[in-house]
Amino acid sequence: MDYDEKSESYQKKILLKQGIYNYQYLSNNLLNHSLEGNYSQTENQYDLLVYFRKPGDRFDSIIGYKRINYPNR
Repeated sequence: MDYDEKSESYQKKILLKQGIYNYQYLSNNLLNHSLEGNYSQTENQYDLLVYFRKPGDRFDSIIGYKRINYPNR
């Protein structure tokens, strides 16, 4: 993690595959021992596509689309 002087915090951006991740922050600061979380506290964005294939056709048609955030905050 890198220290950001502007926000006075440590930050790091990493790419993760979609899935379930449990994480825990560790610190040498004895006063800061309550930083912990899990996957349910992260937000994900999903694109929902609904397809339909008419009988006899060789292709699918998109008949619906919606983008959602979960959990919705």
